[in-house]
Amino acid sequence: MRNRHRRMYELTGLPGWMRFWYSPAIPWGAAELTPEQELDFLKAEAQQLQDELRPVEQRIQELEREQK
Repeated sequence: MRNRHRRMYELTGLPGWMRFWYSPAIPWGAAELTPEQELDFLKAEAQQLQDELRPVEQRIQELEREQK
């Protein structure tokens, strides 16, 4: 079980509370996001998705060049 959590950190570079916006010290019901926190969270999530998409797009371009 411990290795699985470590693997998720290695894959994402984010601790669990940042991946799921959950801190073990704060119960779910008490954690309300301010608009600034939500904006920061969404920007970080968008950047992570862009970082994941970039290699996929590069590979697509390589394959398209090989086909021509």
